Amino acid sequence: IGCFQAIEFVRDRASKERDPVLQGAVARLALERGILADSSTASLNLLPSLLMPPEALEVAYDLVAESIGAALSGDAR
Repeated sequence: IGCFQAIEFVRDRASKERDPVLQGAVARLALERGILADSSTASLNLLPSLLMPPEALEVAYDLVAESIGAALSGDAR
């Protein structure tokens, strides 16, 4: 029992071709920000604790969003 979220990164929304480079960059940037995300599958997996206070979860997801933005802007690709 637990919380699980998966985020898929694709190169093209129509073909749904995966973008493992972007996914890996997001995982690395998230780790630099203190967020451990599993990128070993077809999606980036986040497994926050069910005991995490809502405020901490909001901070964590803000850091993930920041990591995605940085990766999309080319800061880590």
